[in-house]
Amino acid sequence: MDKNLKKLAIYFSADEKRLHFLIPILPIFITQINQSMVHITLAHDTNNGTAFLLLIHKLKGTALTFGAQPISAEIKLIEDQLIHTKKTVSVDLSQLVSTIYYLNKIYSTSTL
Repeated sequence: MDKNLKKLAIYFSADEKRLHFLIPILPIFITQINQSMVHITLAHDTNNGTAFLLLIHKLKGTALTFGAQPISAEIKLIEDQLIHTKKTVSVDLSQLVSTIYYLNKIYSTSTL
């Protein structure tokens, strides 16, 4: 197993058996989260709170389904920020973007 494949396993808290199951569906997951981030960013930047909350919640569910704990943890923090500020544009997306960027990086450089 190459080092980036090991990083993927850690990212998804996956043992070798679970990682073997995830590998064929990872391209779908990666594509879906990247598309979701485009829509989330648009809802954030246009202060569309209803769409933002719906999209962020949907992404959290997807992340939890795949076992992408780093993404779901960041979304939980975003939901908490939104509860406290009640303003979509006040929510900081930078850490979520970084977390997804890291996943994209290790995925794109791993030998699947």
